[in-house]
Amino acid sequence: MDVQYCWDSHWVSALAGIASPRLTWYGEQRIELSGQVVSNWVIKTQNLLAGDLAAEPGGVLALGLGLSWRDLLWRIAGWGLGLTVKNLTDAEAGNQEISTDPDLVACAVTDPESGVCFLKSGIETFLVSPSPLAWRYPSALPEGFLDGNREVLSQADQLLFPLPDQASLIGDTSFEVCEDGQLISDFSRWCEQNCPGNRILIKLTTDSNPQSLALVVGQIWSYQGAAVVLEANCGEIEKISSLEHISEIVELNCR
Repeated sequence: MDVQYCWDSHWVSALAGIASPRLTWYGEQRIELSGQVVSNWVIKTQNLLAGDLAAEPGGVLALGLGLSWRDLLWRIAGWGLGLTVKNLTDAEAGNQEISTDPDLVACAVTDPESGVCFLKSGIETFLVSPSPLAWRYPSALPEGFLDGNREVLSQADQLLFPLPDQASLIGDTSFEVCEDGQLISDFSRWCEQNCPGNRILIKLTTDSNPQSLALVVGQIWSYQGAAVVLEANCGEIEKISSLEHISEIVELNCR
């Protein structure tokens, strides 16, 4: 799906005050976040980036958090501030190149090894535990790393810095979403028709990537829907669909 998407911060701010689930994640554990909790997490992360790190529109945020709910929240926090979010890979040369970007503001990783080159470049590098219950990194931090869990949670729940007036244009927005094996040609239109008041299950595949997932979840939220994300090989889809009262099932980056 070769469409240029923008990230609109109103999609997240509209979640504030909503006590019902807006993000449910099935991976190693089931994680459920209300609209209010999603909004709080994003605001806290934005306060960290814009306040402690003085991030401004046009800056770069590097993420090595994998396909995870924590990546989703860090990513949309960065987009909301007008940052370009770059994904770390297994290729050391590629990460080295990102680490020397003059616009790089910060890096967040789950694996200390992937963050070493950023430390050497003098970049603030956060080590993040993926555990939903981790209010701090669970073991001793390697020298130079910051505790991404604790640093985010220590921030205020109210946004302390203004967001850009315009929505952020997201580069490289090519992805495919299918329903019943058929490609959805206009996903925004599909969301308008199917999302309001409903719970949408997003089935991930080995081709899914964090950026595409964040854009799909954002579209669902923009039409007052709730996203239920199912990692590959993490449960029986029929059982989960019944348990979660799913209205529609889509597959991200299907072939």
